[in-house]
Amino acid sequence: MVVDAWVVLSAYTVLLLVLILIFQRGMLHTDSAKQFVRLITLTLVLLVSEVFGRIGEIYPKNFLFMAKIGYFIIFLFDPLEYLVAMDYINKWMERADSKGCIVFRRAFEVFVYGNMFLVFMSTIFDNHWFYYFKGNNYYRGMFFYVRAALVMIYCLLLDLYVFIYRKRINIFYRKAILMLPVLSLFGVIGQVLIPDLEMTYAMITVGCLCVFFYLQGKDVNMDYLTGVLNRRGIDMSLTDAINQFLNKEIKFSAIMIDIDHFKSINDNFGHLEGDRILTEVAKILRLSVKNEGTIGRYGGDEFCIIINIDDKKVLKEKVTAIQKKTKEIKGEIEVSISCGYSVYEPTHYVSGKEFIMEIDELMYREKIEHHLQDRRRRTEEKPQ
Repeated sequence: MVVDAWVVLSAYTVLLLVLILIFQRGMLHTDSAKQFVRLITLTLVLLVSEVFGRIGEIYPKNFLFMAKIGYFIIFLFDPLEYLVAMDYINKWMERADSKGCIVFRRAFEVFVYGNMFLVFMSTIFDNHWFYYFKGNNYYRGMFFYVRAALVMIYCLLLDLYVFIYRKRINIFYRKAILMLPVLSLFGVIGQVLIPDLEMTYAMITVGCLCVFFYLQGKDVNMDYLTGVLNRRGIDMSLTDAINQFLNKEIKFSAIMIDIDHFKSINDNFGHLEGDRILTEVAKILRLSVKNEGTIGRYGGDEFCIIINIDDKKVLKEKVTAIQKKTKEIKGEIEVSISCGYSVYEPTHYVSGKEFIMEIDELMYREKIEHHLQDRRRRTEEKPQ
């Protein structure tokens, strides 16, 4: 018995999507992971709908209803795939709420919701705009190719969006995230060249699979709560920075950060508030550092930044700006941080560990100073 190529491809693709869902559902710690599951789920629904449609076309006497259900779902929801993919990419992007990003998203929303409305109207009133059934046969409607061209254009727009804002994507995940829209585009092109194979969803699945395995490899170095590197990850970044200096003489600095009175925040306002403060501080650090370096949660309420700054004055300005931003965090208590920082000088330090110990000591001194200032202020505020 000869099995059609589309059956084999669809079966393998469904299997891969189901396996990714099974493994990913146990790791829903972040918004990006939840959005990834939405993308996988939608792809699976569309692929199963495509299989329904094919079966209905091949066996119309008994299963024409499957073709009608399957193709209705595909025409209704397949543009949504690109909007969901964009939202997933935005989870890894800094300033995804900027004006330019919002304009792109609005353009996708117009197409997605406009398409849904027109498909509903065409189906309800039997207008034959995009597809229709006559007897036991499926036919393409008068605007089928117009819609197909728009889908292709929006696929290209997604690639353009990622290309324009690629530098805003977290540097550790940039390569994997960039693969998703590129492979989706290859899938659309492949679908045009080989219409008998469901290349679109297959290539989206390959893209998701690449992202999944890449993230699994990176997750061992990530802090789930804050989305920055963990202790292991930042230690590796420090080692890389030292090697870069030794091989290419690229100077760098490090900043150690500790949240003042963090234990008091947890004790008085609860651990949820403490977690919120940690994530807010991490967000400020990401926005402040951008592509200049890497950020890690060193432990508890401590963060470490490895940054491409070789001037002490510039480094101090950067730290001052971060401290100022941190005080703008809204909540039950004013948030402040203590910092220790220095430019790496190999003549002063035997190892990276010694370098970190020195800036940790500088941070500790500033922390004591902050505590003394707070104590004096409370004393002065007491009624006489």
